[in-house]
Amino acid sequence: MRHPTIYITPRQPKGGAAKVVQLPWGCRGLVVFMILIFTCTLIACSDDTVDISKNIKTISTSDVDFSLYARQYPEANYDALAAAADSEYAWAGKSIAIMGGSVASNVEGNVCKKLYIQLLHCSPIVTYGRGGMGYSTAPYSMQDFLPLLSKHDIYILWSSTNDYGTGVPVGEPTDYTEADTLNEEHAATQCGGINKCIHTIRETFPDALIIGFTSLPFFGEDAARVDGYSLVTTMDNGQGINFAHYVQKQEETFQRAGVPYFDQFECGLFDSDNYSSFYLSDGFHLNKDGYFLVGCKQVEFFLKLIDGL
Repeated sequence: MRHPTIYITPRQPKGGAAKVVQLPWGCRGLVVFMILIFTCTLIACSDDTVDISKNIKTISTSDVDFSLYARQYPEANYDALAAAADSEYAWAGKSIAIMGGSVASNVEGNVCKKLYIQLLHCSPIVTYGRGGMGYSTAPYSMQDFLPLLSKHDIYILWSSTNDYGTGVPVGEPTDYTEADTLNEEHAATQCGGINKCIHTIRETFPDALIIGFTSLPFFGEDAARVDGYSLVTTMDNGQGINFAHYVQKQEETFQRAGVPYFDQFECGLFDSDNYSSFYLSDGFHLNKDGYFLVGCKQVEFFLKLIDGL
């Protein structure tokens, strides 16, 4: 069998051509192996030195003309929301922190954050988020932002699809609570991660309001990911549990902790027939129009919450 030839070309010496050295096959294999090891080491070191503080983003003003969205999507009831919010200044000047994965932190999501600023007069909106993060995902999770949180008036825990997608155990609403004496091992479940975020925020910022958002549905390409939007599908993440069950446990955990929450999974906005107009081509992440629609629903929820406080 004829093996491929590996050449090593030294830096060209002054006044002469570079010499090409052909290695014997045994050395060639060693060189390839060392290159692979070196590459993997660089990747590992790169992962170990990620500075997630760079994923903290602040928005303080709104420069969006929402009347354009309102005309395109009258079903969002933007005008009615704007009228209701016009005299509501309970959150004026308040700072909101949003924690989550890519759906909470993607740049398209600035649409709904600027909607908060414009309608509720709150500012700034600070996002602590990174793609791939869930409550207990590896190598990074929302828990990693807890030591980096600044003081805010309101903290929103925006649930992602990542715990489900990476096989994080769903857990129980009692994980990482007084019921298990804050067992750190239980913080490795989705429910435990939610509770750790809630517990830490309450301990550090006792006067803050905490709000939960359940995960939005996901569809994949051509709505092939039935597990992302169906309540009854048998498709799961390899643990015999479908996505709707993860969302149900999010709700149960928020309820047990006394955290008001908005159910985005069943808010009635997106389905397998219309999702392509409001999601990016991957079927997992919203586009700007999708964020406008869900942002209006979020503001509607906020107004009801303010009225009941």
